Amino acid sequence: MSDIIDVEDESEKPVKGKFRPETCDQAYELYLLGKTDEEVAKFFKVSLTTIHRWAFERLEFRDARDRGKDIADGHVARSLYNNATGYYYTKTVVSNSKDGPVLTRIQEYVPPETKAAEIWLKMRQGEHWNKKPPEAAGATGKEQQSLLELARSMLFFGELGAKELGKMTIDQPKDAVLIEQKKEVE
Repeated sequence: MSDIIDVEDESEKPVKGKFRPETCDQAYELYLLGKTDEEVAKFFKVSLTTIHRWAFERLEFRDARDRGKDIADGHVARSLYNNATGYYYTKTVVSNSKDGPVLTRIQEYVPPETKAAEIWLKMRQGEHWNKKPPEAAGATGKEQQSLLELARSMLFFGELGAKELGKMTIDQPKDAVLIEQKKEVE
């Protein structure tokens, strides 16, 4: 069976609402692919409540779900970490010579991504990285939160540098919102 979604053997197709011996193996593979409880319920043609009940009542189903989710989450965490710190990978390049094609292995470097590093640090050291910046000049409460969200999106879209962020006041968001909206349309 090459793809668990396109099951060819009639005995392994999900039966609506029925827990079968192969249900745990199929659930494990679905969760390993990153499927959510809702998607697994749809595959088995049951409600989300049924998936939760199976996980509560059937230790083997709960274990299959947890193992699949843990492995999938581990792959994503490893990829996020690699993107946050940069990494090398090897690729093969084909070139032509007078003697025929030549395969050359080349090691390339992918530099770190700032956003991935920020996400990683907020997950791992939230108490240090989820702090709000000092109050902006003239901004309080709701205005400060709006200014912070605007500044973050402008930094994300490359419209605002760190120096400009430090100089930003509450009077500037009206112009900045237009920049942000233009960027989203492009």
